[in-house]
Amino acid sequence: MTAPTVPYQVIYRDGTTQIISNPAEFPDPHEQNHKGLKLLEPMVDATMIFPSEYLGDVIELCEENRGTMLEQTYVSATRCLLKYKLPLAHLVDDFFGKLKGRTRGYASLDYEDAGYEPSDIVKMEVL
Repeated sequence: MTAPTVPYQVIYRDGTTQIISNPAEFPDPHEQNHKGLKLLEPMVDATMIFPSEYLGDVIELCEENRGTMLEQTYVSATRCLLKYKLPLAHLVDDFFGKLKGRTRGYASLDYEDAGYEPSDIVKMEVL
């Protein structure tokens, strides 16, 4: 079984750009042309609404998934709205299921594309 993949963007030293959607296509870190390479990761702006009693649990979940808080609002006395910027890779890795688990099923999630951001990722091979 393989982990879900998302399209990463690779910018080479000469300025050419390539979209990588398979881990096997990632540049080898031992290759000479790897220096000066930029790897960009797709991001999403996620909006979650849930009972305010679960605020701490939801913030913890978002932080565990490399999220950056954009907004926190109380839409009523008992409901909270959170907006986080999250890597798309974490969203497709059962983020919604984890969110439902932490809120006992009382959460909604909506997200939209937030473009690509530089990321400190490398290809890892298990031998």
